[in-house]
Formats: sequence, C-alpha cells, structure tokens
Amino acid sequence: MAKRIARLILNPISGAGRGKQLLPEVVKRLEALDYHADVVQTGKPGHARESAASAEADNVSLFVIFGGDGTINEVVNGLAGRPVPICVAPVGTANCLAKELNLGAHIEQLVRRIDAMQTRMLDSFLVNDGRALLFVGAGFDGEVGRKMCENRSGHITELSYFLPVLRTLLTYHFPRFRVEVDGEEVESGATFVEVANVSTYGGPIVLVPDAKPDDGLLDILISDSWRRGTMVEHFAQACLAKRVSGHNTRRLRGREVVLTAAENVPMQIDGDFAGHLPARIKILPKSVCVVVDPT
Repeated sequence: MAKRIARLILNPISGAGRGKQLLPEVVKRLEALDYHADVVQTGKPGHARESAASAEADNVSLFVIFGGDGTINEVVNGLAGRPVPICVAPVGTANCLAKELNLGAHIEQLVRRIDAMQTRMLDSFLVNDGRALLFVGAGFDGEVGRKMCENRSGHITELSYFLPVLRTLLTYHFPRFRVEVDGEEVESGATFVEVANVSTYGGPIVLVPDAKPDDGLLDILISDSWRRGTMVEHFAQACLAKRVSGHNTRRLRGREVVLTAAENVPMQIDGDFAGHLPARIKILPKSVCVVVDPT
C-alpha cells in the first residue's frame, strides 16, 4: 500500500527560521506514522498557495504548515474549500489561529496532533475573489498593514509594528466609508471596521471577544470616530479590557458584509495589506479542516 503524502510547507523566514529547526524531527516522526513527507520551502509570495492548489492532483492527505497566519492564508486559498486537513506549527509573529485554538509549537504537541488526527471544521470567508480565515480590517489597521508591507524586509516581530502604528496615528486622515450587513446599510460614516471570524488579534489585542470560528457568523466592530485620542483609547481597551466599547462603536453579526468608499481606504486580510476597498465579505461555514490537539 502506498504511503500517505504529507506536504510540509516551510516559510523559512517565519519565527527567525524556527521552522527549520523543527522540520527534521517532524519528518522523522511523520515517516514513523507511515507518511511520505513532501517538503516545500516557500521562496516567493504565492508559493504556498500554488503548493496547496496541486494537493488533489498530488494525492496530498495532510498539510503541515511551518509559518504564520499569512502562510496559512495562502494554503486556505490554494485549497479553495477542499477538506484536506491542515496541521499548524505556529512559528510566525502573531499566530492568531494557533492562539484561538490553543495550538502549541512544541515538537511533542505537534506530533501528538498528527498522531491523533482529531480535526475541527472551521468557517472561512470570501473576500472579493479570495478567501480568508481570521479577519478583515478596513481603515486604521489597513493603513498600518500598508506601512508594514512597504517597509518589511525579512523576519518581523511584534515590536516591528511599533513605528508603523505610531506613524499611522500621527498621519492618518480617517476617510469615511459605508458598511452594509446582510443587505442593509448600518453605517455611512465608518472610519474603522473589523470583520472577524476569531476573537484573537495581534499580541495582547482583543477586538471582538465573542467571535467564534465555527458559528457560521461574522462578528463586526464599527467605529465612526476620526479622533486620534479615541483610537488610543480603543487600543488601550483592546489590550487591557479585551473589548472595545464606547458611544463611537457598534458591534454586529452577520453572514455578508459589504464595505464601499469614495476615497482610498486601505484594508488588511489575515494581517497582511490587501489593497483598498471595496470589499464584499461572505461567510463560508465549516469550510476549512484543521487538526487540533486531542481531547
């Protein structure tokens, strides 16, 4: 009988190369579990997506991802709804999916997940012509993502965001945009929107604590404030109270969100800059299969 194929996607710059340190032992343990380990080291944007897109033709039965949320996003886009299990070795910067599911990066934790193969079907969502798993941010954090994209070179840490956040806080002019939820306009003057499938964000930040990755709904946080002091207040709330609130904010839920703007409003998808509005976001219930820790 032919061995099952496990495709290992290695982002060599994630976590300052930590994935490379884990790789040999994971290959060894996979082979002991009767897998053939097919290692793909990404070398350009979109490489992980291409490797995932060929999964069916190559008879891949498992993905092991050594990377961060951006690499996971590429694999989700490449699979395009095919239920090939994804096992995450969280070696990126934010690791929001791993935090949401309490997935550790220790080698023994990773091997136990692969051995048990207990999976959980998570929602994903369409964003225009692509897919996402975590969140879409429009406005302030989209601009932070744009500045990060402009200046990024190699491995980044959470501290790498300090200057882009500060520069955005000092220079961003808060263009306004429209928000529709399930076909109804709910805001015509938004300055910041987070559409989330998970409660976790980067570092200690929690914007939408009630979001769940498998409830078939998108959680939406809207702010209409243009004041820089209010953004600082929201940031403090997200870090300390783990919830953003106030008279300038609204929290909603829905299955489809449309964001449109007369000006250029930047957006980020799963933590990476993704151009400018408009954006049509639609939930895809239980469309991604993720290997979780055995219970």
